[in-house]
Amino acid sequence: MNSLGILFLLTVASAGTLGEQIPDWADEGRLGKYQDAWKSLDQGEDSVFYLAKATYKKDRGSWGENFKCVAVKETEKQSEKKIVKSRFVFMNETSGGSKTIFDVTEDVQAVTLYGYQKPNAIKYRVESFEGMTDPLVFSDGEYCDLILRTIC
Repeated sequence: MNSLGILFLLTVASAGTLGEQIPDWADEGRLGKYQDAWKSLDQGEDSVFYLAKATYKKDRGSWGENFKCVAVKETEKQSEKKIVKSRFVFMNETSGGSKTIFDVTEDVQAVTLYGYQKPNAIKYRVESFEGMTDPLVFSDGEYCDLILRTIC
């Protein structure tokens, strides 16, 4: 059976880095079971996630400006390293009226932030970019992820 997932991205404008201030929701003892990044990534090749809402318009990695219609599907998995190869399909501002659809494959890894013992963040390992690491604010582990995107 195919799973349908919903991915939400939040944006926080920040003058510093994630390490400078720990948000209230970054509490592994209280909320860690809802922030399991590996469970979020390890959905299997039959699952497709769709971006339902983003609170920012420019992605520094691969999606570009004014991205939309984003779908994500796992294509490979390295469980021991907590890495999945994900296929991102989307449109952006450069698509214009042509309806060009972009297809990008990236390694995505479950990592730790805020001193957590278990992975609670997602690191996008993009070839031409240093990569980004986004903390997982909430995940039901199956259908819905709320991910924080920081802008420095």
